[in-house]
Amino acid sequence: MQNRHLRHLTRPAPLRFDGLQIGLAAILIITTAVCPPSASEAAVPVNVPSGATQFGKWSFHEDFSHGIPGWMSFPLSQDVGYDPSIYTAQRRGRAVLVRDVVAQKGERRLRIGLIRPLSFHATAMSVFLLEYSFEPAGRLARASFSVSSVSGRPYAAELPLESGRQQVRISGRQLGIASAGDNIETAVIEAVVEQPVWGSHNQLTIFAFQVEAQRVPAVGLRAPRLTHSEGMQVSVADRVSAPGRPLRIEVEAPKQPLTLVLLDGDGKENSRSTFTGAMSPDLSRALPGLWTGIVQSASARTEFRFLVLGTEAGHPRVLLSAARLEQLRSDSSLRDLLHRQFEQTAAGITLNPWAGENIESLSPVSVLVGLPQYFALMESYSHAASLGALDYVLNSSAQGLAIAKKILAETSAWPAWTPPWFRAQGLHTYYETGIFSQRLALAYDLIADQLSAQEKGQIAEGFLRNSIEPAIREYFLNDRMPIAASNHMAHAVGGAIADCVALEGDIPDWEERFAPRLAELMASFEHLMNGLFPGDGSEAEPAGYENFAMEGMSWGASALASIGIRSAGLEKMLQSFWWERYIRIRADLMLDTGDFDGDLSALTGFAWSAEHSRDPSVRAFYESGNKRTLTAVSRLQDTGRALESAPGLLDLVCCTGPSPDPPTAPPSRVFPLRGSAVLRSGWGEEDAVISLRAGPWFNHEHHDQGTFQVAAFGEKLIGEAGYSDYYKDPRYLDYFTQAPGHNTIVVDHNPFSQGDYDGRYWKALQLHPSITRHLFSERFDYLTADLAPAYKGTLKQLTREYLFFKPGLLIIRDQISSAGTHSYSWLLHPPPGTKTSIHGAQATIAGSKGTALISTSEGSWSVIPQPMPVIAYSDFERGHIFPRSALELDSPPQARRTFLVGMRFAKLPGTESPLIWKETNNGVGFDVEAANSEIHGKFRTSSGELSLGKTVTDGNALLLARGATGREVFASHARKLSENQGQIVSSTAPVDLLLHESGATREYHIASSAPTTVTFPVSNAPSELVLDGKPASAHYAKGMIVINLTEGEHVVTLKR
Repeated sequence: MQNRHLRHLTRPAPLRFDGLQIGLAAILIITTAVCPPSASEAAVPVNVPSGATQFGKWSFHEDFSHGIPGWMSFPLSQDVGYDPSIYTAQRRGRAVLVRDVVAQKGERRLRIGLIRPLSFHATAMSVFLLEYSFEPAGRLARASFSVSSVSGRPYAAELPLESGRQQVRISGRQLGIASAGDNIETAVIEAVVEQPVWGSHNQLTIFAFQVEAQRVPAVGLRAPRLTHSEGMQVSVADRVSAPGRPLRIEVEAPKQPLTLVLLDGDGKENSRSTFTGAMSPDLSRALPGLWTGIVQSASARTEFRFLVLGTEAGHPRVLLSAARLEQLRSDSSLRDLLHRQFEQTAAGITLNPWAGENIESLSPVSVLVGLPQYFALMESYSHAASLGALDYVLNSSAQGLAIAKKILAETSAWPAWTPPWFRAQGLHTYYETGIFSQRLALAYDLIADQLSAQEKGQIAEGFLRNSIEPAIREYFLNDRMPIAASNHMAHAVGGAIADCVALEGDIPDWEERFAPRLAELMASFEHLMNGLFPGDGSEAEPAGYENFAMEGMSWGASALASIGIRSAGLEKMLQSFWWERYIRIRADLMLDTGDFDGDLSALTGFAWSAEHSRDPSVRAFYESGNKRTLTAVSRLQDTGRALESAPGLLDLVCCTGPSPDPPTAPPSRVFPLRGSAVLRSGWGEEDAVISLRAGPWFNHEHHDQGTFQVAAFGEKLIGEAGYSDYYKDPRYLDYFTQAPGHNTIVVDHNPFSQGDYDGRYWKALQLHPSITRHLFSERFDYLTADLAPAYKGTLKQLTREYLFFKPGLLIIRDQISSAGTHSYSWLLHPPPGTKTSIHGAQATIAGSKGTALISTSEGSWSVIPQPMPVIAYSDFERGHIFPRSALELDSPPQARRTFLVGMRFAKLPGTESPLIWKETNNGVGFDVEAANSEIHGKFRTSSGELSLGKTVTDGNALLLARGATGREVFASHARKLSENQGQIVSSTAPVDLLLHESGATREYHIASSAPTTVTFPVSNAPSELVLDGKPASAHYAKGMIVINLTEGEHVVTLKR
């Protein structure tokens, strides 16, 4: 939160809170995105104009006795799926929530807090009560409490800088909320601790949190009964609509006229009707799905979700249909492989009758104690069950059937499938529990006709107790991950959905007990569709974790599809492969950031999408994986990348038809909501690929804003410190996840230069780097990013520009300014195994096939040794463990600094040399000449027009290129571009402009951050004018063509 939003909060007299008299102090970051109301009010939305809405009183009291109820670390944790810094505990018989942040070596500043989404209407008379304690191990520099509205407005008050157990009462007036009020979506308590002691625990404990505010009154319902998710603000009906059994809606006030609005599973209005008392809408012809019902009067409203079921589907259905199994039976080599795989897996298990009790004996204090053994058990049992069932249906294996039945029977009797540590933390499930559930659901589904009613009942109770209920508690009732952006949630929810669907029709009370729970899981599944998939062709995790999350999502989507349900948001999931397609050179060379090692041979997570998407590009991407069989499915003895990237049962889904030819995608693309971009010279394996990062927080990210990686000639030439083991590497938190491990700027040699930026989830909390402008063409790409928000207020400006002349010239320009003086370090990481040399302003990174020829316009390179990741020591027997290093440019302390670095990527052997920079009166330039081309450039250093020969601009950069295909002229942030004293183009607003001229055709690529009017001087009216690929008309008079352009990127083609 920014200081300008803070109001000073004076110290009130001590007050009573649950019988305790305590003084005031608040020292933490608690971001509380406010929760829903009481049960009958939970689903009432408040994002309506306050002048047209009648609000009623509403009270909220937090309860920590059932786990973590919708709170998250703030700033967001590096891994929201596994965040051991937040947990519930008992203090003097009370359930409390604890945030425990350990200070890392070199960390100069800590923000400590929590966030909880919650929706309500706050006014000046609203009251917020907090009881908490805070124990910092450093100087408490700032503390505040705030709420923020759905429109993005923050309201904040400073808190006294005191520690110990405290109580705070804050009014809406103290926060600056007007009498008319505002609709709130988050609340924040934030503290900054400076100079924390290395290794110290800095704790915030919340004992109680209350809100007295307003919400829209609810229409009381007698039927159906509603189960409420306090974090998601969703209510789900305890009854479903099924063929011949419509949903009955009955209100508590039988004479009140009401309106019922029904929305289908896609959110489209299906019907609107009036009624009094009760009604049963006819949905006999409705498409199955998770529908929405809205019951409203003139002054009250209740919204709820309910499940509409279609005709019951027979077994098998969860993953493989009967038709698909018949296809698989015709593949004798696959049947033989499955049989051998099952025999190998079954031979390695003993079916220990104490296995379930052994899980319960695991440590509630440490997650790592016994975790590999737990994984070995869960993986071997679930693989044996699923492979045994497959061996039975494909090969009529009696042993396969017997093993599958025995494992289903024994594991359904286990007291829990999740280790005790998770429950001790206030959690209820784990991603491995979800994976276990998925495979058992498949085993059950394939052999259901061989099970007795009693066996089905026992298995159903085990599924309910150990998979379905924990997933509902964690991700629906508690909504412990309100942003829904983790592979953990994908697997737990996807597995529980598969379990529910597998049981349909087999359990007498399935419609009463399991179907409403399925609806609750579907609400969480839809939440995942928005949290994991921003909708720009990506997923909000690194590539390996996306593949892993897609597996869990595919199990859920497949199970739902088998009962005729297409989940809302599914298309975003199906299209999320594009990010991985762009960064993939081959299976073992992918250029992604965060917790990822660049190798993803199996693309199992995309198998279901490849089969069911109508886009042939998904299929082509999936088939680029080189482990699309079950040959690598075996017992895994560890957690982490081995499990996350292994092929699996989903590969059996694809593919049933021939492979269509996909269209060729544009070589470069921005993924703005993820905060990434890829610049390509082409789609060949030896073409240059540049992957860069500038955007909001995402799960498993690193503090690497502005970083970039480059591959050319089939190998990586610019790398990063990369992936390491987050459980075991002592430098993981202070190096591998921080700016020094990446190709970006470090300020004052502070390893924690970057961090604490926001995600894309709440409107007032979106302070993060971003890609601000881009211009892409066939021969040249230009992109600009604002990185200053990553630097915690230290920098006023850090603008990074990427200029890529294809096929092999990349120029990076960084413009930095700050209020005070700082030293800046510009970092570049050679990949392990490459050869690095430096000579003053020039450096070389040489691989086996290509080389990066690097030069800077100012300063000298140095080579700095870097920490070795522990994963480098995984195998001493094979290969060479290469030392790690980084190229570094250092500046003296100064308030303003510009870095200008050029990189040429050349094939070996070659005669090319690095760029030679030369200073002019108001710029720094370079010249590159080759056999069939030449490039000249100049970057502004002071005022005045920039010129290259007879080409002149008022912009910040000017580049000229000539080659066999024509001529290019580029100018950035320019209003004018002229040549031979004649105007080429002018614009009323600054634009980035690329002109490509070939023969009688001029093609202008224009990118503008605002609407603009562009003028093109022409000697005669053009024979053809094309705007963004379509014929267009424009005003032509006195040798000028004038075109009005909207904000964004456009292509104007003039043919003379």
